[in-house]
Amino acid sequence: MAKAVSLLGLLVACAAAVGFFFLPVDERFEWALGGLVAGVALFTLGVMLGVYFHEHALALSFQRYAATRGFEMVGKLPSEDVPAVGVLKRGTTKRGKNVIALSVDGHCAQLLRWKYYVPTSGTAKHSGSWRERLVLIVRGWESEVTFALTPESIPEKFAILIGGQDIDFEVDGEEDTFSQTFRLRGSDEAAVRAFFAADLRAALVPHHTVAVETDGHALVVWHDVTLIHPWQFTWRHSFESLDARLAPALDELVEVARKFVSRDA
Repeated sequence: MAKAVSLLGLLVACAAAVGFFFLPVDERFEWALGGLVAGVALFTLGVMLGVYFHEHALALSFQRYAATRGFEMVGKLPSEDVPAVGVLKRGTTKRGKNVIALSVDGHCAQLLRWKYYVPTSGTAKHSGSWRERLVLIVRGWESEVTFALTPESIPEKFAILIGGQDIDFEVDGEEDTFSQTFRLRGSDEAAVRAFFAADLRAALVPHHTVAVETDGHALVVWHDVTLIHPWQFTWRHSFESLDARLAPALDELVEVARKFVSRDA
């Protein structure tokens, strides 16, 4: 529906532009301007409908996930409840949405969509893009070890190349699979190496798209993921595809968190 409205708006605007050259001179400006305004209005309405239906579908998918897992929906995440972890500080405007409350091995935790606005330059308010992550926050996980573990993507490889920290592990004189998969950073390298024992490293390798960070008081696990773009939305397609992608992604965050929480930090 949203795409149809936006397409109609584009057609109306195009028809107005073409009609400008064929209408009588005394009518062309009035009709062309009216058609252009109507086309732009319809296109904007279509975009707004797309975003609304997209957000509504995501909210319902989170509710279904919480219901099937026996978790509780709690709405939004207040800004004062956001841990002081680096990954949650990025962006100029930040929102925690579709929050699910749960317990991870006795620790209070929250699953949510984390949206943040990144300006293209400086702190510009009208030039940038919204980005989002699926995030799991485990509270009360006290640890003397602070670290950031991220997939070794191209930007991470470039950061390492120009001198950024990367704590590597070797097996038989060669970099192990874990170090080839992730970039690991921490203020106390010896403590980080001791914490990331061989069994933990091996258990994390299959979860190569997940990132983990802690400030010593909370554990944050996240995916960089776009579940479905607003323009891909149709009622039949979106609910099925959202559920199929959302549930495994959230389950994986919980699974990874348990690998850390269960260890003696």
